[in-house]
Amino acid sequence: MATIYDVAQESGFSSATVSKVFNHYAGVNSLTKEKVLIAAKKIGYIPNISAQTLVTNKSWLIGVIFKEDLHQGLVHPHFGGILESFKASMEKSGYDIIFLNKNFSDLELRYLEHCRYRNVDGVLLASSPLPEKEAAAIEKAGFKCVSVENDYRNIPTVISDNYGGTKQILNYLYTLGHKKIAMVIPPLKSLAGRERFEGYKIFLKNHNLVFDENLVVECDEYTDESAKIAIERLLNKCLDNFPTAIFAGYDKIAFIIERTLLARGYFIPNDISVVGFDDLEMARSVTPTLTTVYQKRKEIGEEAARIMLKRLEGNDSFDTNTITRIPTGLRIRNSTCRARNN
Repeated sequence: MATIYDVAQESGFSSATVSKVFNHYAGVNSLTKEKVLIAAKKIGYIPNISAQTLVTNKSWLIGVIFKEDLHQGLVHPHFGGILESFKASMEKSGYDIIFLNKNFSDLELRYLEHCRYRNVDGVLLASSPLPEKEAAAIEKAGFKCVSVENDYRNIPTVISDNYGGTKQILNYLYTLGHKKIAMVIPPLKSLAGRERFEGYKIFLKNHNLVFDENLVVECDEYTDESAKIAIERLLNKCLDNFPTAIFAGYDKIAFIIERTLLARGYFIPNDISVVGFDDLEMARSVTPTLTTVYQKRKEIGEEAARIMLKRLEGNDSFDTNTITRIPTGLRIRNSTCRARNN
């Protein structure tokens, strides 16, 4: 089995320099690092993780707490892309990713206990909201945490710009003449749901439009069944004051809205326009294709990794309560057109 000394001989650098490369010490220039890695690959050297842990007092493991309402795992239409990007970025810096849960062998552990058992260096919170006390306990125990999608006290968060995205999609509807715009809100227990609803109210205020509670309903969960119940409630509430457009705060809600309206005999977008938020893959294949806000999932994952690495390096000079918002964009498709006469 090749050793660090074999890599040193092959690369022409000292064993101390080679050790610094594999233990990710600062101050090693990129050309030296590249030559050492090429030499290691040539002779088949594989770093000893246990030895690295002893030398650096780090496990080189990042735990991910991932629990979402749809129970779709890594194929989740939103979180999947974020996690893949985060994983790729952390691996470039020498870290491995493991998923943490509450079940281990025959025991049911708290997330904090599992963090300690695995001796992770940091934790990515990528899930439906954890109890505030549980998230706080992990951070207080010394594990460097970063969150995506949900905000916790003293933990930096990375999310899409929900306010900006809501403004983009509603302004687009306004340019088409829509002034009576209903909203089906994602669950208000989620940060995205709260911010997109707040963005909707800000839009109405900025355009001198009256907030009408009959044009607003909340979707209690991120499920198809909850979306069906919400759109039926909305349609029953606004029969006497029908909107010209509906803003669904999440694409999967928009898909259910389209199916429900079509089943009731409405033509989209001629009778009513429908827009969403997220740009899930299905938005390009539903009929009609969905006008929506797209999220930059790759950038969210990369930014979460960048903040995590800074925290692991001891750079917590930034405010840990900071929410970093990644800009969104607009996808204009076939579910929108100019408003009919109000």
